[in-house]
Amino acid sequence: MKRKFNLIYVVDDDDIYVFTALRVLESIGLTEHVQVFDNGKKALDQLLLNYEKGDVLPDLILLDLNMPIWDGWFFLTEIEKTVFVKKIDIMIVSSSINTEDITRISENKLVKGFISKPLSIDVMKELFERK
Repeated sequence: MKRKFNLIYVVDDDDIYVFTALRVLESIGLTEHVQVFDNGKKALDQLLLNYEKGDVLPDLILLDLNMPIWDGWFFLTEIEKTVFVKKIDIMIVSSSINTEDITRISENKLVKGFISKPLSIDVMKELFERK
């Protein structure tokens, strides 16, 4: 059975990656609802607004590390300060192969995993389909 998400946030400032991510998510039917943010601040602001209003929170956040305003690391630092009623899975999606980044990702309790760019249908299927 395929895992289904009600809402996914894609947090990335690269228009080509965002276009690809939306096509991948659509093609495997992971969700029908995606919101896109070009930096971590916008994503967290919306997340907090939805939480305060009792609106839908994302089930999954696909988070880039390198963005303007707030990068992925700062987003993680700020989201750690907030306790949400529901658990939100966060996957880092990055082209970084920096060993320090990989270590920080593996040590961060909020991050469920790491996906190396470019995002592909096969990788997403492998991560989110259950047999």
